[in-house]
Amino acid sequence: MSKYPNSAIVNLGAGLDTTFFRVDNGNLNWYNIDLPDVIELRKKLLPESNREKCIAKFFLDVSWFNDIKKIMIMFFISKRFIRIL
Repeated sequence: MSKYPNSAIVNLGAGLDTTFFRVDNGNLNWYNIDLPDVIELRKKLLPESNREKCIAKFFLDVSWFNDIKKIMIMFFISKRFIRIL
């Protein structure tokens, strides 16, 4: 994050992952993508910040890409779905 402080992170299959709270540098735009029931629970337990957005869609339904701000530098992370694929 130090090299690209204004980047965007897309967390595929975010679940209740709290990485945003640990790595936020004050400039990141963060997107959590997960199934609607998971996002509903996440919003109840983990409040969103003004630079964090939760999107309730299956990650293979790439229509979620229309819901994110397009930034030159984007990183994609996934702690859950890589194992499933």
